[in-house]
Amino acid sequence: MNYGFSALSKGTAPAASRSSFSVKDGKGGGGGSVSYGRVVDIILDNTHPKFEQFGEWASIGTIFYKSVSTPQIDNTVATPGTRAYPYFPNLKHYPLIGEIVPIMFLPSAGVGENTMDKVPYYLPPTNIWNTTHHNAYPAYNKKPNSQQKDIAQTQLGSPSKTTPVPTNISLGRTFVEKTNIHPLQPFEGDVLLEGRWGNTLRLGSTVTAKPNNWSSVGKCGDPIIILRNRQNSNGTDEAWIPEVENINTEGSSVYLTSTQAIPVNTPFAEEVHSSGKSSYHKFFPTPPSKYNGPQAIISGDRVLINAKTDHVIVDAGLTLSFNAQKGFNFDTPKNFVIKTGTTIRLGKEFAPHPLIKGDVMVDILDDLVKEMTNFVTLFQSVPTPGLEGVKAAASILVPKLQSLKTALPKTKSTKTYTL
Repeated sequence: MNYGFSALSKGTAPAASRSSFSVKDGKGGGGGSVSYGRVVDIILDNTHPKFEQFGEWASIGTIFYKSVSTPQIDNTVATPGTRAYPYFPNLKHYPLIGEIVPIMFLPSAGVGENTMDKVPYYLPPTNIWNTTHHNAYPAYNKKPNSQQKDIAQTQLGSPSKTTPVPTNISLGRTFVEKTNIHPLQPFEGDVLLEGRWGNTLRLGSTVTAKPNNWSSVGKCGDPIIILRNRQNSNGTDEAWIPEVENINTEGSSVYLTSTQAIPVNTPFAEEVHSSGKSSYHKFFPTPPSKYNGPQAIISGDRVLINAKTDHVIVDAGLTLSFNAQKGFNFDTPKNFVIKTGTTIRLGKEFAPHPLIKGDVMVDILDDLVKEMTNFVTLFQSVPTPGLEGVKAAASILVPKLQSLKTALPKTKSTKTYTL
């Protein structure tokens, strides 16, 4: 049975494969002290040559590192290193080759048999360059030229900046270094989660004293959540400069607001809802960029909602507003039903012409055709000199036609109207 810290590592290599890395207090960084290692290799999938050797799927996240105090020439994966395991079981922030991670020697899965049994665990990468993209530090001590500052420059407050020029060091087997990934601009009280590629999550608030795109209304401290995938397309190449989210220039995003008005660019909906040209004549929706109540905004080049086995339910306290510039289509292999308690207007909110009830109209026309047929048949059979039979038939047809004329208003719908 596993106890203590072993419960944090159920997804890592089994105890048997770790025993060779056990250390005692005061040896090899044991006793809970923190050391630092530069990553030289990491197991991320079953194509890694050491995947089977170190526990197959239980080895995922295992790194091999060299102490930063040990002189190194490069970061090649062939460089042997000490094995270490991810500390967090539910936060997978795996380092790149060349990044420096804190190492702690803590109880292993064998702690039940030997309370002094310890193995190295690693924490997320050290923020060497203060960038979200990567913080790899080459295995030589000299900084790249663009990151060097002399003492006088440093004393004058000139910081080291992350160069937009690729570092030309190996960061892994598939990682492609980019030179324009910006961090988010933090505001007081924010909690930020930033990926390596411009995908971010901000647990923030209205901040009226600082420039941003969500604080034109509301009070400081009103909460907001912004989930963004792909940074602003019009950002600069100076990757060290933080940026603020912009719903109109970023890739796809979700905004969960409380009191904020989001200046989302929806020109067609904005025009329709602001100009009085909408189909509404009451319960008129606030234009998208003006609404400042709690709302959820999903923005992207395309939005797909897929209910694989059950319903998609859209429920509105007032109305449903659809604004489409190229068309509005429904495709279903089954029935399409519209049930309304008042009227359906086609073409305009006050379309005046009722549609015709098909079955009622068919019954009236059927009676008319039948009577006209009888009349014509009788007319054809009457001898030319005598018209008595025609007069008799006409006396029957005229009242019938009057009856059909009286019934015509019943063919008009009382709910569905058109122009």
